[in-house]
Amino acid sequence: MANGPPVRYRQLLDLLVYDGAITTIVLLVGLLVGLITGGGLVTAKFVLFVVGFVLLAIGTFKLRPRPPWKDESRIPSMDEQPLQIWLYDHWPLDSHGCRPPDRLPIGLKIMGAGVLVLVVSFVMESVFGVVR
Repeated sequence: MANGPPVRYRQLLDLLVYDGAITTIVLLVGLLVGLITGGGLVTAKFVLFVVGFVLLAIGTFKLRPRPPWKDESRIPSMDEQPLQIWLYDHWPLDSHGCRPPDRLPIGLKIMGAGVLVLVVSFVMESVFGVVR
């Protein structure tokens, strides 16, 4: 058994940090696009809505099983993405022992980010009244 918190806690922390970072980036880009185009928060909400569904599609695509005829030795590791490397360098994930064997699949994390982005879009509309 590894030292530190249980594996499920480390996986949840990994998921929350990754999804929070993706959601923050998408929100900032949406706000920037809204500011540039003059659409304001309505445009930002629309960007969040569209990107949320795109992230869900990408996550679903990445979670599909690999065909048996593909040579897996030529496929690059999905754990070495630039965002994930940056997050592990700047967030306390290494101090919690969240090493690559403990991490959740990247497709699952991307799908989680898509859901979180859609939730932020929904909250902007239903709670804060950002509608046309």
